[in-house]
Amino acid sequence: MANESYLQKKIAAPVIKRTLLVPLSSDKGLCGGINSGIVKEVKSIVKFDRDNYRIFSVGEKGTGGLLRPFPDLLVKSVSEVLTPLTFANCSALAHHISLMGEDFDQISIIYNRYKSVVS
Repeated sequence: MANESYLQKKIAAPVIKRTLLVPLSSDKGLCGGINSGIVKEVKSIVKFDRDNYRIFSVGEKGTGGLLRPFPDLLVKSVSEVLTPLTFANCSALAHHISLMGEDFDQISIIYNRYKSVVS
């Protein structure tokens, strides 16, 4: 067992140079806090190292919020995604993301989830 832990320490972590960010937002509606939270998260990630990030935005509200500060980083935008999401919709999005993913070391999906008022 001691030998096994030694080998785990010697395995080098992969160097991540280029990251594709995929923020998921809504297309319309009164979801201001949800969409602005996603835009703020992308801004906080990209703030320190702008050259190593690109954005593939899903949802019109997220695209609108990211277009002004990051017009050069927004490589693709998808809107009018039908709800409820089906396997066909999700697999089409995954296919487009995987085509873009060949140029990137990491793909990060940025989304939010519901928390009740109690929590």
